[in-house]
Amino acid sequence: MPQPATRSRITIGGIDVDVPGVAQLKGGSLLRNLAEEGLSADDIDTVVFTHLHLDHVGWTSDVAPLPNAPTTDSPTGLTFARARHLMSEDEWQYWSTRVAAMGGPDAEAVLKPLDGVVEFVRSGDSIAPGVTVEATPGHTPGHLAIVVRDPSGGSTESACIVGDILHSPAQVGDPGLVFSSDVAPDQARAVRDRVLQRPDTVIAAGHFTDDVFGRVTSVGDAHAWAPVGEAPNAIGN
Repeated sequence: MPQPATRSRITIGGIDVDVPGVAQLKGGSLLRNLAEEGLSADDIDTVVFTHLHLDHVGWTSDVAPLPNAPTTDSPTGLTFARARHLMSEDEWQYWSTRVAAMGGPDAEAVLKPLDGVVEFVRSGDSIAPGVTVEATPGHTPGHLAIVVRDPSGGSTESACIVGDILHSPAQVGDPGLVFSSDVAPDQARAVRDRVLQRPDTVIAAGHFTDDVFGRVTSVGDAHAWAPVGEAPNAIGN
């Protein structure tokens, strides 16, 4: 089973904890990284959630809950207070109508600040010029991918932000590898197979260590992961 990379580009907020047998979760640089690009939190106008697992929602509010532990502080508001917050309705309903299982969103730090604010989008909806969402359920019931295209139509190439469709380059060579938190493994596999059949697409896989951006190519009968600027590698990394 592929494990999350310990240096993933995931959105966990300002925390530094070990999850035994899984990974070290360390984060907190998002706002500083934005500032280095000349952007503040108030400049962000759209937030899209691929899904609501804890490691993808850490900057929802100003409280970053620790895994499997109650939040001790109360959030004072959304981090990106001027932004639209978008997700699929299936994802919201799944997590807001049950006690969060392991890895789910914290009620105080995530669900409560979003309640009454979140907007629902459907597969194919355009959320910005050249940017659409695509339903990719399986890892969670309402998982979304984000597809970015040239809004002018000058290029046929696209980029796909895959969220947790892929957790490791090993799943490129063997799409049947199942991640432990997939709620519907067969559905997740079908989605993975579909995404891997896109030779004109740059894939952005946040859980891949170091080589987040790459393409899927064919080497014989197998898929291969080719980080942008490198030759294909049939065994992943």
